[in-house]
Amino acid sequence: MQGLTSIQGFYEGMVWNYIIFGSLTVIGFFINSNSVKSIFKGAVLSPTIYFIVSNFVTWISGGGLQRSKTLTGLMQAYVDGIPFYGNSLVATLVFGLILFGTNHLVIKKVLPQQAS
Repeated sequence: MQGLTSIQGFYEGMVWNYIIFGSLTVIGFFINSNSVKSIFKGAVLSPTIYFIVSNFVTWISGGGLQRSKTLTGLMQAYVDGIPFYGNSLVATLVFGLILFGTNHLVIKKVLPQQAS
C-alpha cells in the first residue's frame, strides 16, 4: 500500500498540500472585493505561493521525481511543476472571475431590487 489509506488518490504528502492550501486563505482577508486589481492580485498570488511552497516541500521531502538536494535539483523540481502552475493560475483566474463577478452582480443588481 503506497497511500495513507486504501482510497485511491490519498498519499503521504497530501497533508502538506492541505496545510499549504488552507494557509492561502489568509490572502483572502486582504482582497478588496470591490477592486478588480485587488482580486486579480490575489488570484495570481495564491497559486504562485502554492507553487513555490508545495514544490519546495516535495523537493525537500524527496517526493515527486526525487531531484537531488542541490540548487540545481530544486530548480528542476520547479521546472517539473510548471505545467501544474499554469493550469492552477488559469483555473484561479477563471473561477475568481465567476465567483467575484457573480457576487458583484447579486449585490449591485438583485439585492437593491429586493429592498424596494
